[in-house]
Amino acid sequence: AFGSYLAQRVEQLGGTEENPTVILEVGAGNGRLTHFLQEKMNELISGKVKVVASDSGDWKIPPAFPVENISHNEALEKHKPKIVIFSWMPYQYDCTSDFRAAESVDEYILIGETDGGCCGDEWQTWGQNWTFDKEERERRENRLAPYEADGFEKVYQNDLSDLQLSRINISEGKSSTSTVSFKKKK
Repeated sequence: AFGSYLAQRVEQLGGTEENPTVILEVGAGNGRLTHFLQEKMNELISGKVKVVASDSGDWKIPPAFPVENISHNEALEKHKPKIVIFSWMPYQYDCTSDFRAAESVDEYILIGETDGGCCGDEWQTWGQNWTFDKEERERRENRLAPYEADGFEKVYQNDLSDLQLSRINISEGKSSTSTVSFKKKK
C-alpha cells in the first residue's frame, strides 16, 4: 500500500524515465524499507523513480542493503529529493525544518508514533502544544505550527496507518503507529 501511494505521488510530481523523481529515506538503518520500496516502484512505475537510503550511522546499525553513510543534510543536498521518508524519528529530535527548507522537497512522510508519542518533538515535528511549561505553552498558543508557518499541511494517511503493526503493542492487537504526510502547499 505504501508503494502504491508513493507511485501515485511520483506520477503527480511528474516523474519520468528521463527525469526520475528521487525519494530519500533518512535514518534508513539497515536499508530494508528503501530496498523493498524500490522493488515495488520498479513493478509499478519502472524508471520513473529512484529510492535512496541514507543514515548517519550514529546508531551503528549494520546495513542489510545499500545505505549511504551521510547526514540527512548532506543527503538532502546531494540527492535533491522530491519526497523524504523518516521512520521512527528519535524522541525529542527533529530535523523536519531541514526537510521544509530544502527547495526540492514537496513532501515528507513520517512513520511511527505521532502527535506526542515517542517520535520527534511535540512542537517542532508535530505542531502539538503539550508542554508543561506555562510560558512556553502561552507563547505557542497563537502561533502557527512550524510546518504550517513553512507552507506545509499535515495529512494523516489513515489507509496506510491501519496496515501498520508495531512491535511495541502487537500483543494488544492494534498499533499506535501512523503514517503522516506533510505536503507543500501550492
